[in-house]
Amino acid sequence: MIPISILVPAYNEQETIVENIKSLISLNYPKFEVIVINDGSKDETLNRVIQEFDLKEINQPVRYRINTNKIKGIYKNLDIPNLIVVDKENGGKADALNAGINVSNYPIVTSIDADSILESDSLVRVVMPFIEDKKTIAVGGIVRIANGSLIKRGRVVDIGLPKSRVAMFQIVEYLRAF
Repeated sequence: MIPISILVPAYNEQETIVENIKSLISLNYPKFEVIVINDGSKDETLNRVIQEFDLKEINQPVRYRINTNKIKGIYKNLDIPNLIVVDKENGGKADALNAGINVSNYPIVTSIDADSILESDSLVRVVMPFIEDKKTIAVGGIVRIANGSLIKRGRVVDIGLPKSRVAMFQIVEYLRAF
C-alpha cells in the first residue's frame, strides 16, 4: 500500500481534538502519519494534545516547499511514531494545510477537519484508485453528519439522523455537493 499523510488543521478545537486524534491513529492501514497542525489556537487545543499524548518538542527540519506563516514548534512521542503535531502562527486553514504538506513525509496527502471521524477502512478505499490507475491525481470521499449517530471510542457504531431541521438540511446539502 502507498503511505499516506493525514493533515488535520486545528483552530480552537479543544473539545474534540483528543478523541479525533485517537480515532485517526487507530485507523486500519499499514503506513500512515497523522499531522495535526495547531493554527494559532487561542484555547487549550495544543496543551490538551501535548498532555494526552505525552509529546515533546523536537528539532525536525522542515522542507519549505510552500510559503506559510511561521512554524513555532514540532512535537512527537517516540512511542506514537505516526503522530506529528505542528504548532504555527495563525494563518487560516489553507496556510495550516500548506504547513502540513511541508512537514509531510508521504506521497499521498489527505486532509480531514479536526471535528470529523473516518471509518476504520477509509484509507484503504481512498488509496485504491491510485493503485488501480496510475493516472489518478485526486480522489474524494463522502462526508456525513455524525449528529444523531452513536459514536463510541471514535467509531460510528450506529448511523442515525439528527433531530434538528438545520442539521437535516446540512445532510441534504452534503449529499447534493458530493
